[in-house]
Amino acid sequence: MYRFFIRLARRTIDKIDYKYRDKIFINIYTKYKKLYFDKEAQEYAEKFIEKMVANIYIGVVCLGILILFAAPTTKVNKTKFEIKGNKIEKQEFKEGKIAGYIEANIDNEKGIYRINVGEKSPTDKQVVDRIINVLNQDFIKGDNESLSEVSKKLKLITENDYGAIVTWTTNSENIDITTGEVLRKPKGEGNINARLTLKVSKNKVIKQKVFQLCILEDTKIKQQREIDEAYKSLDKIMKKVNKAGDTDYIELPDKVNKLAVSWDTYKVTQKEKDDRVGIFIIGMIVIFGIVYKKYKQIDEKIIKRKQQIELEFCEFLNKFVLFIEAGLTISGTLDKITKNATKNDYLYLELKRLHNDINSGVYEIDAYNNFAKRCNSIYINKFVSNVTQSIKKGNSGLKSSLKEILKETWENRKNMAKKRGEEASTKLIFPLVIIFLAIMLLIIYPAIISIKI
Repeated sequence: MYRFFIRLARRTIDKIDYKYRDKIFINIYTKYKKLYFDKEAQEYAEKFIEKMVANIYIGVVCLGILILFAAPTTKVNKTKFEIKGNKIEKQEFKEGKIAGYIEANIDNEKGIYRINVGEKSPTDKQVVDRIINVLNQDFIKGDNESLSEVSKKLKLITENDYGAIVTWTTNSENIDITTGEVLRKPKGEGNINARLTLKVSKNKVIKQKVFQLCILEDTKIKQQREIDEAYKSLDKIMKKVNKAGDTDYIELPDKVNKLAVSWDTYKVTQKEKDDRVGIFIIGMIVIFGIVYKKYKQIDEKIIKRKQQIELEFCEFLNKFVLFIEAGLTISGTLDKITKNATKNDYLYLELKRLHNDINSGVYEIDAYNNFAKRCNSIYINKFVSNVTQSIKKGNSGLKSSLKEILKETWENRKNMAKKRGEEASTKLIFPLVIIFLAIMLLIIYPAIISIKI
């Protein structure tokens, strides 16, 4: 399958204008040339471009499939009730009401109707028990945190659909049982402890429930309390405005509780449910992000190659100095090191290339200069400068200058090792944090479970 996309990528590349195609190729080829020989660099550059174009095609195909599945669909809901003959059995009490669609058929002509299926008629005890269970602490607290910290309106409902009588009584004058409003004491006068009694009855079935609550003192300043009272009054006024008869204008109040009111239109924004555009944009960003990352990985390889060369150069230079001190010539030293080399690292590949260039007839100084350009290292540039000067003028002073370079390379190697150690320690921070959080979770989780139990 991947070969198909490679072939498609080759056809696409062939159709691109040669000016742009050559520009892209040269840009990538120059990077690979720092890593490989000319022929290999050319092959790697061509393969890299083909793979990137193929990956873009694969990404676009996957994105198209994702968008296709993300398209809004029509959902068919099955009805939750059964028709037996011409009867539909109602829901049991507490199971709630359900709605659905039914299909009529008259002489092969079909009609669709919506039907609401309610609950079966409950007994008096079931009604009372249900109301008592529904009107619990979590329900009547309304927007308050709890009944022990009451500062807002309580939810004291008396109406119901079952014909039961629901009444509320309290021992505190600070609770309006008809509206649920609470009157808080001013700041500094303390909280109010109160008792609220719920009584539910239907025919001969009667049940009661008592709630203990604490009304917190008011922490707001006088101005804020006036604004709150004004909004409460405005709520009542707006209900009357909405119930107003047919008039040419709807008159809004300009003052409430002696406070000025200004009006403006309120814009309601609605989000579209179709996310295909967002998916497409994110998908294209991901595709080109992956391609760009692959492109940047070439630069990372070049940096790693340079670091590896500088690490290996220290060892090579040490051998080179030893052979020179033993009486070998520069060419003899290079010949011995390259022939005895067992490694195939970047530096030794370049040294073998240097040795082959000299043996194939390239001028020795030019071969060393090309070697320095390919390696792109300060220390190798110094080494080549001293070697080429020695070839021109003789070996006087070569040993001492090479020993100085050797000291510098050893220091550089120590610094690089230290830097790598620091980078390794920073990379370990995130895994250590994850391990720490996992250990904390293992310790805390049993404690939380035991508290809940």
